[in-house]
Amino acid sequence: MLPMRGVIYSMGLQMRIEKQLKLHSAALIYSLLSPSVASAYPFLYTGIHQIANSGLSALGSSDATATAANPANLSDAQATSSYADMAIVSMQYIYAHTNYDPVYLKTVAPPVNLGLNVKTDSGLSLGLLVSPRTAPGAKPIRVNSVPTFTGAGYALFNLDIEQSGFMGGLGAGYKLPATGWSVGLTLLYGEDGQEISAYASEGDQSLPGMDMKYSGRSIQGLMGIAYADGRSSLGMTFRSPAARRYDGDIASAVTDNVYDHYHGVSYHPAQLTGAVQVGRGVMDYLMQVNRDFWSLGRNVANRGLPYGSPETDFTDSFGVSFAAKLRQSDSTSLSASCGYYSANTGDGSAIDHGSTALDDTAIPVQTGMEFGQMEAIPRAVLGAGMIRTLGDNRGSWVFSGNYQTGTRTIPVGHKGEGWYHIDVFTVASGLNVKF
Repeated sequence: MLPMRGVIYSMGLQMRIEKQLKLHSAALIYSLLSPSVASAYPFLYTGIHQIANSGLSALGSSDATATAANPANLSDAQATSSYADMAIVSMQYIYAHTNYDPVYLKTVAPPVNLGLNVKTDSGLSLGLLVSPRTAPGAKPIRVNSVPTFTGAGYALFNLDIEQSGFMGGLGAGYKLPATGWSVGLTLLYGEDGQEISAYASEGDQSLPGMDMKYSGRSIQGLMGIAYADGRSSLGMTFRSPAARRYDGDIASAVTDNVYDHYHGVSYHPAQLTGAVQVGRGVMDYLMQVNRDFWSLGRNVANRGLPYGSPETDFTDSFGVSFAAKLRQSDSTSLSASCGYYSANTGDGSAIDHGSTALDDTAIPVQTGMEFGQMEAIPRAVLGAGMIRTLGDNRGSWVFSGNYQTGTRTIPVGHKGEGWYHIDVFTVASGLNVKF
């Protein structure tokens, strides 16, 4: 499937006709799907607890997945433990342009997380989390007849996409003696790559195609704090902007179908998260609010391309999630949750946030929503889970799942105009075993 932590950003097809009415240039650029390192798609959560809790991450887990959620919670582990989970994610994405037939993108993927939480006698815990982002034997994805904005309007393109990726995190959590406070720090590292071929659908053969190879490496810091007083607790995290170094090769009509190398650096959004938990009787209630600072994410360097880097009109987004946990018995807990996450992109009304320069001539780039841009669709989430303690308190087995859905309409006359819809079903099972 398409990689986790993200989303196809089409940066648009830029066209210009010379005095001789000759098509002088065309370029279709798709950048990385993942706006942050820790998760590639916004609806793919790291670990079974986040799945069950509709994305709530600052509280709720002290196993290895806390490395990528809130490293301060690593110190709550009672002993050294190993962690493994696997999910099945089924996604359907629909784009219906006003003047074209709907485009359907359907994928199924089995994301996996493996980790270790090492508990020391000093109150320090070390977390390691590894998340391969490519399933063995994964096949390329083909999407046909995608309406794509050009300098002269819309045209239909077919896309062939191959993707790969990896995410790893190394974190530490420390419980301050006799205070109830814990602090934590994680360094997240990600790699991803893609090969994309874009070519005109039947009837638009006059438009040139494009072949693109891409690889990126990202680094992001995650800082967290947590406080516990009996059955009440709070957690806060701050994700630094993710610094991404990317490079690749592209061949199109601009380069006479000869591969040219390009590279650059970009920064993707910071995130601030806060969560609280209150226990009453056999129930625990949790709430989380997060803010993603998308407006700060921009390309800051770009070399090797014959045109500049247009910017999407990002807007800061927010998310809120609620969860309730029932302690059914000493060995079994049940949970239910809901959440909402807003869109991160404007409606495309701003048209001068970037330009494409060809032969010293600037071409305005209209910003807005693009096909495959998952974060640009607001989503509602429903989740549930069950935790079962293993015999002799040797660990726990967790089963969880959620359903996410969202719809958005971009007005006619704006770039990306049309109707967008996404449905995602996730089921997951994981095991945390103490040593």
